[in-house]
Amino acid sequence: MQLIVLAAGLGSRFGGTKQITPIGPNGEIIADYSVYDALHAGFTNIIFVISAELEEWFTLKFAPLGKYINYVFQSINDLPLPLDIKRAKPWGTGHALYAARGKITGNFAVINADDYYGRSAFLKLAQFNYSENNHTLITFPLGNTLTEHGTVSRGLCVTNDGFLTDIRETTGIYISPEGIFSASREPLTASAAVSMNAWGFDYSALTRVEHYLREFLRENAKRPEAEFYLPHVAAAMITDGAKIHIQNSNEKWYGITYKEDLETVRAAISQMTDNGLYPLNLWEDL
Repeated sequence: MQLIVLAAGLGSRFGGTKQITPIGPNGEIIADYSVYDALHAGFTNIIFVISAELEEWFTLKFAPLGKYINYVFQSINDLPLPLDIKRAKPWGTGHALYAARGKITGNFAVINADDYYGRSAFLKLAQFNYSENNHTLITFPLGNTLTEHGTVSRGLCVTNDGFLTDIRETTGIYISPEGIFSASREPLTASAAVSMNAWGFDYSALTRVEHYLREFLRENAKRPEAEFYLPHVAAAMITDGAKIHIQNSNEKWYGITYKEDLETVRAAISQMTDNGLYPLNLWEDL
């Protein structure tokens, strides 16, 4: 298994490059803990999708893990067909996966660099029985993925008999004394399954990604703000007959959507380190 870590995005609400913000006792970033959990779950190679501007930072950061790590750049112009369009940022998470195609050699999982998923998520991804028509998505209870410091967007999963049928992108989700609501005041349940972009794919999915990206670009050639997301890929795969198995995780998700979230994440990592889940020096046993 290979792990694709999407680390080229920009944190607009956070106000900085949140994927490289230190949260651990020795300056570790969230991705440090994801890589640690993945390697201990059986993953053998980590591919970071980064911007060219962060290459030096990442190569220095993960130098102790050189034999496990590869890097690819998500470039605006790395596309499966020529496109004359002016754009300020890359094309989204589906495009980030496309950028890693040259390094992927087998079954693979995809995660965000700035989300903490917990050890069990990586075990589920590593142990899944992949095939051309069988893939997986790790979901979390909505209540485990909220912040007290503002609203969030979440992909609410629609399922049938344990399989994903749709992801409904829902914006402006917030928690209040009256409950959990979306921007439109739709009431939501804490147990609702949401996607945090923790996917597991058979190698055959790469061919589909390129095909769907071509279709997306043809349809959106005149929309410079359009983005090609992983849920778009998943929806198209389901339409074409693939099955995406839902695996639920009850782990607490952590992320730094807002600057005020930093204290919470740092306190959680500190507690996990004190409890022995992580060593004080992460890479001493590798």
